[in-house]
Amino acid sequence: MATKTSCITDKIITVAQALDLAIDYFQKGDIEKTKEICTKILLIDKNNSDCYNLLGIIEAQKGRHHNAIELFNSAISIKSDFSYLYNLGNSYKAVGSLDQAINSYRLAIDMQPSYAGLYFQLGMALRDQGNYKASVEVFRNWVRSNPSDADGLINLGSILAEQNEYDEAIDCYQKVLRLDPTSKTALFNQAVTLANQSRIGEASKIFDKLLAEHPSDAFKIISVLQIPIIPSSTQAILDWREEFLSKINQLIEAELKIQDPLSEIGKTSFYLAFHGLDNRELNCKIAQLMMTSCPSLSWTSPHCLENRQSKGRIRIGFISKFFHLHSIGKTSRGLIAELSRKLFEVHSIFVPPVIDDPVSRLIQNCSDYYHILPQSLHEARKEISNLKLDILFYQDIGMEPFTYYLAFSRLARVQCVSFGHPDTTGIDNIDYFISTNYFEPRNSGSCYSEKLIELQNVATPAYYYEPETRLDKTRHDFGLSERTNLYLCPQTLFKFHPDFDFMLAQILRIDDQATILCLEAHIPYWTKLLKERFKRSVGEAVKRILFLSRQNFNDYMNLLAFSDVVLDTLYFNGMNTTLEAFSVGTPVITLPSHFQRGRHTFGMYQKMGIYECIATDPSDYARRAAQIANDKDLRNSISRKIIDRKMVLFEDRQVLSQWEEFLVGALNLSLKRSLMDNKNGTNALFL
Repeated sequence: MATKTSCITDKIITVAQALDLAIDYFQKGDIEKTKEICTKILLIDKNNSDCYNLLGIIEAQKGRHHNAIELFNSAISIKSDFSYLYNLGNSYKAVGSLDQAINSYRLAIDMQPSYAGLYFQLGMALRDQGNYKASVEVFRNWVRSNPSDADGLINLGSILAEQNEYDEAIDCYQKVLRLDPTSKTALFNQAVTLANQSRIGEASKIFDKLLAEHPSDAFKIISVLQIPIIPSSTQAILDWREEFLSKINQLIEAELKIQDPLSEIGKTSFYLAFHGLDNRELNCKIAQLMMTSCPSLSWTSPHCLENRQSKGRIRIGFISKFFHLHSIGKTSRGLIAELSRKLFEVHSIFVPPVIDDPVSRLIQNCSDYYHILPQSLHEARKEISNLKLDILFYQDIGMEPFTYYLAFSRLARVQCVSFGHPDTTGIDNIDYFISTNYFEPRNSGSCYSEKLIELQNVATPAYYYEPETRLDKTRHDFGLSERTNLYLCPQTLFKFHPDFDFMLAQILRIDDQATILCLEAHIPYWTKLLKERFKRSVGEAVKRILFLSRQNFNDYMNLLAFSDVVLDTLYFNGMNTTLEAFSVGTPVITLPSHFQRGRHTFGMYQKMGIYECIATDPSDYARRAAQIANDKDLRNSISRKIIDRKMVLFEDRQVLSQWEEFLVGALNLSLKRSLMDNKNGTNALFL
């Protein structure tokens, strides 16, 4: 082939020389000239695999991955080469064809087992597929063969950390730091991993070293945003918050600059919500810091500045990373499925990775359209903008960084949030927070940066399907005694505020037959920290606080059913947990607090007209819990009331009608304001 010649340029050159010339143009960024030469080469040599590969690379760089796949396959049909397979795998991965991507990477590894990039891409494709076990094994195999490869160790550590295998992840980072004590990535990953275990003191020392070796504005911000997850005491929370506010103010005054907060910071203030305090000032300050350091966050979709063209259905988008078998998926699916299709065109917007399970499939199938966002904040903004949504509903701003940073943009005329993460966002472009009058104490609107909307006379803002379960197990199946009074508190451990310890201790003091049952955290170090705190706060009776491993859904529902009472955590109640407990008739003891996240169970009891389980203070909480657990007739009487009245909690059509009324009204108000701005000349687009 290399001996063929042609007038591809002004000179007679060989095909090989022409290909070298095309590559030279490509490297200089002259894509049109590259394509021109490749086209001429293929007229002479239609089996030039390198030419197809180069054209495929160009298509992939332009984002035209389906065209690229066709070109890479053409190259491979002529000559099997590991680089072609690598490129093919990348394009398959980009279009979400993970099975084909994984197959391409495996074939390439068989041909070139020493190329590290292949292991990285294969491992990440398996991870995106949800096959974490296989992903870890790929990285482990590479590290075994290349124990001094820092990138391989960091990749392995990152995947392990994603699966909460933090100790092993830290071991990987420490191996890198023994090779290079100043490794920026290893220092950063180790600091974040320690912070995610609530080892804040240790993390701070690593962040200090990181900033000394690699000073950056992003590192300054992320080092401050590490919030204790299992605090040692209430005073520790208060001291930390005071210092935190001071540091945030200092960062705002420092006029820091970052380009992409998602990749550079990737952190939210999630754990503030569990402090039992008003977070409006702190969350507004954090949002101000993000905006001053990255003004591009406040991007506005062009359609939001134009007159609404369509007179048809209202286009509403529901967005979350947790549209699967998760509390968010369970509280969101009903509204998405049941919202009026005469009024609304419903889009569900998935933040990847998408988990394939019955809830995610239901949400996809019951939406008019569903979309999987690209993983770039910039590209995601463009994709949502192209939908020209009237309303964008964020279920859970603050639970993860992607939707948090996305929410700073104006991507729809009306943007709202609800109880998925029940705390104010502090973000100017979020217009409304939707709650219920049963959840909100009087004058609670001052706690929100958004305008508070209270649905009336509904138990929750969710159109919630009653869970289906099979109650077929006893305490014996879990190694639990039938003779003890069983108090179940199945909440995630970061909901256990230090003030709650007193209430647990009181129950154990009042009831010497009490066993309090908790579920271990998915991060073992959290369980360790909470057990250590209990030893200090509960004392000798701590031996009657047991921890079970995490349960599958059916076993979890059985635990709820055969417990004497469920203990609602203080300051941050259960939502799904309480609804699930009520579905099997188990009483939930609750003490309503000052913010809606501490009043969910109270609101449900208000709707049902049941008051025996609502405490007035911490001591009353313990007294009521012990009384109901010990008096089986009382317990059964309350259980029968719950069973008889629980239908008001599930599939309440009032929830739908009030949502629809609010959404239509909010859009009309927005359009009216736009019209007034247009008439008054305050909208630059209309000048």
